[in-house]
Amino acid sequence: MANYELYDYISDATADVDVILSVNPQAVLKTQVSKNQIVRRGDDGSREVLNFSSDPIPYFFLRYDLLDEEDKSTIFDIYMNESSANGKLNSFKFSHPDGHFYICSFETDITMLQSPTSYSFDIIKLYVHGRITDV
Repeated sequence: MANYELYDYISDATADVDVILSVNPQAVLKTQVSKNQIVRRGDDGSREVLNFSSDPIPYFFLRYDLLDEEDKSTIFDIYMNESSANGKLNSFKFSHPDGHFYICSFETDITMLQSPTSYSFDIIKLYVHGRITDV
């Protein structure tokens, strides 16, 4: 069987801003995919699925447990800067550790933690709009 990944199931997209998040997550990178479907169960145990779309609804969950000031500033600036992501408003390019580029936007607020010598972020959830075709 072929080695399929999310990249193979999503369409090309264009980012709202020409910004690349290239700081690699340092812990488990979770990918969550769902479909726009609702499952209804009848009293008799029957099952009905309402399918609104066959397109995937993908998310990446990033963990940054130990960052230096430069990497922390990169992530924080992409989120905060009005000419970048501007919070959850604009999509941007994400350099995924799988070697592909995806078009993403922040799905949630970000929480930064600071110790005397390092920085970290709670889990960052990105919505995946699409991909950039490999050259």
